[in-house]
Amino acid sequence: MKAIDYKGKHFILQDDLDEEGFDVEDPYVDADKIATDDKMLTSHILDCDYYGIPPYLGKDEKLHAKIKEISERIFTP
Repeated sequence: MKAIDYKGKHFILQDDLDEEGFDVEDPYVDADKIATDDKMLTSHILDCDYYGIPPYLGKDEKLHAKIKEISERIFTP
């Protein structure tokens, strides 16, 4: 799990870097900890919503389900 920089403002959790070399990893973010800690993941989802970016790009179905569950909880009135 990597944290990929988004215009120097935030980051997207991603399984691997792209093969073309366009992705820039943010070395100051503990992506694994964010993906496993509900409070940190919730904060990350809110920040990603603000920037209009996906919180996670990858194949981890459990993480996708967890993000969906948290998103429904915080964005459904």
